[in-house]
Amino acid sequence: MTAYHAARNGAKVLLLDKATFPHDKPCGGGVTIRAAASLPGEIDLTPIIEHVVHNVRFSFRLGNSFVDRSSQVLTYMTQRRCLDEYLAGQAAEFGADFRDGVSVRGVDVADGDITLHTNGDAYRARVLVGADGANGIVRATPA
Repeated sequence: MTAYHAARNGAKVLLLDKATFPHDKPCGGGVTIRAAASLPGEIDLTPIIEHVVHNVRFSFRLGNSFVDRSSQVLTYMTQRRCLDEYLAGQAAEFGADFRDGVSVRGVDVADGDITLHTNGDAYRARVLVGADGANGIVRATPA
């Protein structure tokens, strides 16, 4: 979404992902109503929603359980492979240069200049947003 917003507002954006799309990811197929409501109006998740959840089952230590049914939507279910590819595509529609299968191998910061080293190329940037996880290279790079 950061790439989408930056590209939509005129920034030159390079969006790199080490995975080759589409790819399966075992986590995060649910999109909460709050998250869906925070999306810009032109991003419609309908094409990738597979199930709309109205019920939730509660249990304690896998013991007795009960189901709470809601007339309101609680969450949308999608496959993470579809969600990631769809959102990257939305950023690309507004001009982000999306490249999958590109791993960032190192980041150098010197005098405000940022250089990303990948598996084959180097890219210069003025701003770097890292969404590479708690153990990622970007997180470990000194500011």
